[in-house]
Amino acid sequence: MQAILFSSTPLECEPLVSGLKSENIFVEVVTANEAQYKKHLLSGANFFFFHQNIRTGDMAFIKLVRCLKPITVMILLDPISPDLINHVDLAFARPFSYPLVSIYMQKKLLEKREQLCPKEMHYGPFTLQIQKRALMHGKSLIRLRNKEFALLQYFFMNDGQIVSRSDILEYVWDRNASLSTNTVDVHISRLRSKLKKCHADRYLQTVPCVGYLWSCAAT
Repeated sequence: MQAILFSSTPLECEPLVSGLKSENIFVEVVTANEAQYKKHLLSGANFFFFHQNIRTGDMAFIKLVRCLKPITVMILLDPISPDLINHVDLAFARPFSYPLVSIYMQKKLLEKREQLCPKEMHYGPFTLQIQKRALMHGKSLIRLRNKEFALLQYFFMNDGQIVSRSDILEYVWDRNASLSTNTVDVHISRLRSKLKKCHADRYLQTVPCVGYLWSCAAT
């Protein structure tokens, strides 16, 4: 998982960076200023940390991110004032349990995804039923396991775009993004086997040396 940490005292954050890295949370520490905000607003990070304090510039940034990137988790570390906690999604004080920090981060991210995700996703001749964890193709119903469902949902969200194995690991497995990319291949092979039941496997293409492409325009 990728994250940005805004701090006015970057040197004090080195233990935090090391602890989070042990949970496969890779943090870039930056000094909070307007230029850095603009730079990281469009980054691929799903997590933004703020160290100790939230200032006027931080508040403006938080509001903007929530408008433009609603599936983003705001986290305050070592809060100075209890009132600051109301402005973020999560807050943690020392001593940190990094495994618990990681678990709560993932839980909050999943909650936001589920809140914003529609009950059904329609692409071409397919309907992905979110609550039933199932794929409908015409009258054919295919039930999917959790990872198979997450994979197909990710492909639907990126219809017509090539996605790398690393991207898939980051989205579907989150914390375990350091797993071998062979893990992706194994689960996609299982997904393909189920897609064959409705002759839908042809929509999922392997892009050699890159990753995978889902396209309902494929023939």
